Amino acid sequence: MKHASRMTASVLTLLLISASQLDADRAVAIKVTPAVALAPAYLSIRITIESNAENRGLEVVTESRDFFSSSQIQLDGEHAPRISVVNLEHMPAGMYEVTGILIGPRGARATAAQRVMVAQAVGPERRPR
Repeated sequence: MKHASRMTASVLTLLLISASQLDADRAVAIKVTPAVALAPAYLSIRITIESNAENRGLEVVTESRDFFSSSQIQLDGEHAPRISVVNLEHMPAGMYEVTGILIGPRGARATAAQRVMVAQAVGPERRPR
């Protein structure tokens, strides 16, 4: 029973931590759902940017101790869509930092990040029949 209570408290703490954005800038915002999932997880990353003539690209980096993924999206200045979505499937267990980097003509203009927890599923052992 103690283990279940500790696990619930840990998950709630992670939810509170991951719900806040890190290094948020008004030019870019990021929202990853779900913030806590069981492996293998499906993550949806939604990046919102301000309309600006200097918007050239968007880089989305997903990283943990044992995993790295980077996606790059070309943007057409003020004509670029305000919202971009990147979906990741079959994500292994780990604590991830997901970062959206808005790129301008002179490099990174703004960043936003969110932490996401993908937990290893725990349950009764399954034995082959």
